[in-house]
This record gives sequence, structure tokens and C-alpha cells, in this order.
Amino acid sequence: HLMWITKRLRLASEIDLQEDEFLLFGKIYKLVKCKEIKNDYYFQDNIIYHNNGLSKLTNDSFEKINDLFNEIKSTYKLKINPYLQLRKMKTRWGVCHYSTGKIVLNKILIHVPITLIKYVIFHEFTHFYVPNHSKEFYDNLSKRLPDHKELKKSLKKYQFLL
Repeated sequence: HLMWITKRLRLASEIDLQEDEFLLFGKIYKLVKCKEIKNDYYFQDNIIYHNNGLSKLTNDSFEKINDLFNEIKSTYKLKINPYLQLRKMKTRWGVCHYSTGKIVLNKILIHVPITLIKYVIFHEFTHFYVPNHSKEFYDNLSKRLPDHKELKKSLKKYQFLL
């Protein structure tokens, strides 16, 4: 498995994250603990000032993903009303349970760029029309995301996060 390990290490080294840094929506921020601030956190340039960990920032980031989900959902005309669940997954960015109307997205998505999160959401919504990864599926996805192949390739850069 040496080739696989080497490839994963190369991908992981493309994003050089230090101990005092945080990757949020594809951008690296320096973390600075600051007990004097009133809010749980705030951004200034490429710095996140926080007073007590990053749980509030993480929860707010999950809300951003939920907003993207609802924004994209409004563009689909489905007979069911899909709902979103976020959870940590080890091997997938997302999964669509088309029979129950549930889309599950990986919590790790807060670390990848917004465009790639949108790609994952569009991909999962397409499963409500075509449940498998057939040519019909990708033709359907191409109608909404003509550049889906490039986006999928870009997402592989973050594979090491899984």
C-alpha cells in the first residue's frame, strides 16, 4: 500500500497546517486566544481571535452548511421535502437516503471551500432523481453543475481530512 500512503501524504502536505492554525472553508486562519473579547470569536484579516475554544465557530459553520443546503434545496422541485443531517464520517463527504428523504453530510466539510460543499450538496440532491452513479446521473448533475468533474477533482485535495 506504499503508493496509496505516499499519495495521501502528498495531498496532506499540500495544505501545510500549523498547530496554531485552523482550516475553515478552504482558508487557513491563525488562531489567537484572547480572553478580553466579548464574543466567542471574531475574524480580523487571516486571524481568528477566540476566547474559549472553537465550538461556537464550528456550530456557526454547520449553520452555514445548513443555509447552503436550504438554498440549493429551493432550486429542486421534489415530491418529498429532504432534510439534512450532519455527522462525522470516515470515508464519505455525503450520502443520500433517497427513500427517506435524508441527506447526510460529513461535518469535516467545514474545512473545504464553499464551492466544493455546494458540489457535494448538488451531488447528493441529484440522487433523488437518479439513485446510482450511472451515465444518467452524471448527465443530470451536468445540467446543474457543468464543471462537476473539476470540482470532484478539487475535492480530492481534501481527502486526507476523512
